[in-house]
Amino acid sequence: MVAALSSGAINLDHPGYFVHFGVVLISMANLIVIAVMVVLFVAALFVPFVRIREVRAARASAVSSNGDGGGDSADVDGSDR
Repeated sequence: MVAALSSGAINLDHPGYFVHFGVVLISMANLIVIAVMVVLFVAALFVPFVRIREVRAARASAVSSNGDGGGDSADVDGSDR
């Protein structure tokens, strides 16, 4: 009964899968982890800047609709920094 409870969902009693890139030998599990980390890193670079683009577009439309090119120092969303 204890053996049935402690067994995992995946059978790990087999040899691992390895990928050969010339002189580089890496396991498939490590390759997947590295690929996920690279995807998350690239996403972290570009995702936060979506909000900045929206604020810049809102400021540009506010300036073009205002006509004087200036105005108060408050942000478009009403927050003061």
